[in-house]
Amino acid sequence: MRLRGLLVAPLVLAGCAGGGHAAPKLHGVYEARVTVGSTQRTVWLDLTGGRFRVSTPAGHRRIVTVSDGHAAVTLFRQFVTRTTGSPAFLVTMADPGVGALRDRLLGHRVPAGTTITGFHWVTAPSADLFVVARVASPTMVVRQVRVGVTPQSGPRAYWLGESFRGSGPTPVTLADGTPGRVAVVPEDVGPCQGSTGGVDAVTLGSTTETPGGIAFVITAHGTITISGPTVTPASAAAIARALRPV
Repeated sequence: MRLRGLLVAPLVLAGCAGGGHAAPKLHGVYEARVTVGSTQRTVWLDLTGGRFRVSTPAGHRRIVTVSDGHAAVTLFRQFVTRTTGSPAFLVTMADPGVGALRDRLLGHRVPAGTTITGFHWVTAPSADLFVVARVASPTMVVRQVRVGVTPQSGPRAYWLGESFRGSGPTPVTLADGTPGRVAVVPEDVGPCQGSTGGVDAVTLGSTTETPGGIAFVITAHGTITISGPTVTPASAAAIARALRPV
């Protein structure tokens, strides 16, 4: 995937608001319209089977992700992403609407800025609702691996964890006063593995297609990725300090 210009995109959003909900019976398929920010998507979730489907509007088209609990495929125009891993990992990597509906089913509070409407049990789900498309050559491959285990395929991987090439993340303060840390992935690293809580990891794809580097800004509220020709080990902290809520 080629990234042009400077991209600033949230990867993980934390925080919650509103009261919890009593967990309903967890068998079968549930459907709801989940609004995150200003975008409403339709989500179907089979919690016991780990399967889900989410359809999100994107301009005049839609982004569709389908998971059978073992793998997930996301289709958007000609761009195809295939993700493999545990059911929990697949939900984490999916559209945030999937995680929000899962929280609703489990009786947890949904993330701040998220609303769920039209929640109901699907009496007769379609037989192909959770059928994952077979893709011979996906545009991007994301897979779950265990920390400390070398992937058996693909180019050499690096870990993005507590330190990188002997250096730890750089402390920064964002423009609104939010404290954070910056970890930089230089352009010559190629694929990397990002640890999540020291247990699991996800391949992020090759950075060699992107002029410049990739940096991760980690705060208590979430993680932001910045990339592009201006992102270097020398400039990443200054760019991070200029970040502010939108």
